[in-house]
Amino acid sequence: MTHDHHHGMRGVQATAAAVSLARTGEGKEEIGIHLEWEFGDDLNWSLNDIRPDYRLDATCPCCVPQSIIAFLESPGHEYAVRNTISLGGHAHTKAGIAGAVAETLYGCVAETIAAHEALARLDARLLAVIRAFNERFRAGGIRC
Repeated sequence: MTHDHHHGMRGVQATAAAVSLARTGEGKEEIGIHLEWEFGDDLNWSLNDIRPDYRLDATCPCCVPQSIIAFLESPGHEYAVRNTISLGGHAHTKAGIAGAVAETLYGCVAETIAAHEALARLDARLLAVIRAFNERFRAGGIRC
């Protein structure tokens, strides 16, 4: 959680719930239904509905539901991230949220993206964190 605000806590809880549900085998439909029920967010929008009027707003009510919708409309991890970026605004935050849920459901980030782009930019300390995470939570994981 990066902001000490009740909306920030709610956003973290919604994101964690989505990741947890994906980890336990729930599909996108079940994740969406749970988040609407538990957190009261209206996820019955499409990215095409959101895109024309979306503006930069870093608050959780204007990032988390849109991130979840981007994930729900995606067929894979890369598409979830691309979907959020296509909205503009606070794209890096939305991409992190959608990407976390998508990677949990779909599996690892495409190895070519991870190995050739993202991982090449990390220092040894952060690579060690990724290795430790993968060893603990993933079979196979991203090879670093």
